Amino acid sequence: MDYLHPLEPAKTRVTLRLDADMVRWFRKMGPGYQARMNLILRIYWTALLSGNNHSRFQDDTLLRFHAAAREMLAQHSTLMKEARNSQL
Repeated sequence: MDYLHPLEPAKTRVTLRLDADMVRWFRKMGPGYQARMNLILRIYWTALLSGNNHSRFQDDTLLRFHAAAREMLAQHSTLMKEARNSQL
C-alpha cells in the first residue's frame, strides 16, 4: 500500500458513535474529514499487522498473520513438490 496513492477499496456505510470533541476536531480540518478518519484507521491496522503496535495486552494479530503465512507457504511447497514429481 502506497500512502500517497492508496487503493480505493469498496466503501461500506456504517453508523458510528464518536466522541463529540473528536468529530469537531476532524471537521475543523475541512472537507474530506471522513476519509482522514478512514486513513487513520488503516494506518493503525497496518501497524498492528506489522507488529509495530498492539491493540491490547497480549494481542495475537501478528501471530495469527504469521501462522496463516506459514500455512500458505507449506501448501505452496507441497504443490511444487507434487508438480515436480508428476513431471518425472
